[in-house]
Amino acid sequence: MERTENQLIALSERVQAKRLKDPAKIGAAAQRILGASPMARCFTTVVDDGRFHWDYNTAAVDYEERLLAGRYVLTTSLSPAQASTAEVVAHYQSLANVEHRFKVLFTSAPKGTIPAAVWRTAHVIYVDDL
Repeated sequence: MERTENQLIALSERVQAKRLKDPAKIGAAAQRILGASPMARCFTTVVDDGRFHWDYNTAAVDYEERLLAGRYVLTTSLSPAQASTAEVVAHYQSLANVEHRFKVLFTSAPKGTIPAAVWRTAHVIYVDDL
């Protein structure tokens, strides 16, 4: 949301500096900003001849905060027939095991040397050993 806000502020400054005057061009610029933002519904805009104003849609912002407060949002391209919600969540939680396993570093460095970023040899597997 902060990124979209910063872009709207920049557009507003361009309009106030008279670098952008045509309402169609102002509207197109606002649409490029909001069209690329998943938070577009949290903003309202008004475009007039040589003027641009934006504000927060407080109802949408409140809804987003209540809906998402303290929660993760998992998205997937799978249909409900391919994976249930419980299966998607279980798979996400299993990624912690993957992250834990990647604490081991694979390296092609000569055996007996330790890369500078590694603090113990127990975390290093040399390609020669595979």
